[in-house]
Amino acid sequence: MASHTDKYFKDYEDILVHELMLKDKPRVTAYKMFIENNSDVFQNKIVVDVGAGTGILSLLVAKSGAKHVFAVEASGVSTLCHEIVQRNGYGDIITVIQGLVEDVMLPENVKADVLISEWMGFYLLHESMLDSVISARDRFLARDGIILPSVANIYTCPVTMKDFQMSHIDYWKNVYGFDFSPAISSVRAARLSQPQIMSIRPSDCLAEPYLVISLDLNFVSKEDIKNIYATPKFMITKNALLHGFAVWFDVEFEGTNSVVLKTGPDSETTHWCQTVIVLPEALLVSKCENVECQLVLSQDHENFRRYNISIEMPCEEEEEETEHDIKNMKDNKDIVCAADNFCDDGLVEYQHSIQDLIQETLLRTK
Repeated sequence: MASHTDKYFKDYEDILVHELMLKDKPRVTAYKMFIENNSDVFQNKIVVDVGAGTGILSLLVAKSGAKHVFAVEASGVSTLCHEIVQRNGYGDIITVIQGLVEDVMLPENVKADVLISEWMGFYLLHESMLDSVISARDRFLARDGIILPSVANIYTCPVTMKDFQMSHIDYWKNVYGFDFSPAISSVRAARLSQPQIMSIRPSDCLAEPYLVISLDLNFVSKEDIKNIYATPKFMITKNALLHGFAVWFDVEFEGTNSVVLKTGPDSETTHWCQTVIVLPEALLVSKCENVECQLVLSQDHENFRRYNISIEMPCEEEEEETEHDIKNMKDNKDIVCAADNFCDDGLVEYQHSIQDLIQETLLRTK
């Protein structure tokens, strides 16, 4: 029986996944801009590219003057990566290594001056590739080495989704002149079974974004990202129906000419879009109203490549929570949802698969 890791890397042998990522202009352009505008970071340096895929980052770094690049790729696409490297004349500079970055060895235990990777998943942490980047950093990066990107931030914001409601819920009320509303409960349950990967318009945001967490990738540990807790409080900016909470990220490339890759509603659309946790029922909110929730991102115990996402909305009588209570929850690494503190219908939990979401996004962006 194949492991979750085996399936994960098997999924990345699908060339359409790589087509999707290569055609993601904001994604590739951010890396390209930083590499080209900070060539001193790479000239005559040893670079490790973690999760090299088809090799685009390795090629950009080699073109920028790197002394040598080790392109580490665990999936079978490493063979294609090698062919592409050879076709473009960089075979003497780029060495493609197939294997898990946790297991492979660099020749003569050489240390890298730069570690670069495009490891981000939906809502930043899906797929848990950051775990592998941390392993590579600790194993290969020189003490004064540079990791790119350098900082990663997760944000959330309450959103209204009128178009989503009309297209996927209200649609069933009139199907070619017939009332199909008995199907709505099943449709709603299906939509609630996993986060919705979709593009949110800036006008759909009902408050200023809340910074859930900022990760310094030079120092973050695997333990730091197993369980992430946040208790956002929002000031609603307009009268609307609150349908859910959007989650997105940005990453920062720090250097003389810094670059930020953004994936929020007010940025150019990427294949990550935004991840929306849909509430069981829409809530009517008013301008200047305060809305709070508790967001939990918890790495799955059985499949570490997945995160369970929880949004908890407090009952009116339980809206106040002390700092002491919050600290106790943070100290408890295995989150326990306290039903007596939150409304039963305020909790939504999700698990989802990478391939389904990527394929749906690919179809949407064609």
